[in-house]
Amino acid sequence: PMLEHEHSYGDWQKDETQHWKECRCGEKTEVGNHTFDDWTITKEPTTTETGSRERTCSVCKYKQTETLPVHTHDVHDEAWKYDETQHWQECSCGEKLNVANHTYGDWKVTKEATETEAGSRERDCTVCDYVQTETIPMLEHEHSYGDWQKDETQHWKEC
Repeated sequence: PMLEHEHSYGDWQKDETQHWKECRCGEKTEVGNHTFDDWTITKEPTTTETGSRERTCSVCKYKQTETLPVHTHDVHDEAWKYDETQHWQECSCGEKLNVANHTYGDWKVTKEATETEAGSRERDCTVCDYVQTETIPMLEHEHSYGDWQKDETQHWKEC
């Protein structure tokens, strides 16, 4: 006759897909698929080296690791970003690509300067949407005297 056996399950056992507890007789209990938490980047990939990420089963603490491929820059948004001196495109990783100084077209006067008010002019970068604006100084007053004027006591010329 077989002897009665009381199961004694040890620590979690695991493979790539499941976890379980096993008695020394070979009986398994609590067999289940891993329940993973979110991926954590353990090494960021660069443009020259692969990276890695891992996640852990919340039940048995099995760690799954994956290799992340070498980063290839890509520009999802074709729009140019810019500041006062340069324009660039941005990779999805945040790195600036194709950085260059602005390339300007001709100046266009947007407001003529007068003797009483400053004017302004602008020019557009031919690559991005940046518009450079400049103040045109007020014109210096030039006296332009006409004919002599007079009254009963004085005479003068007016500008």
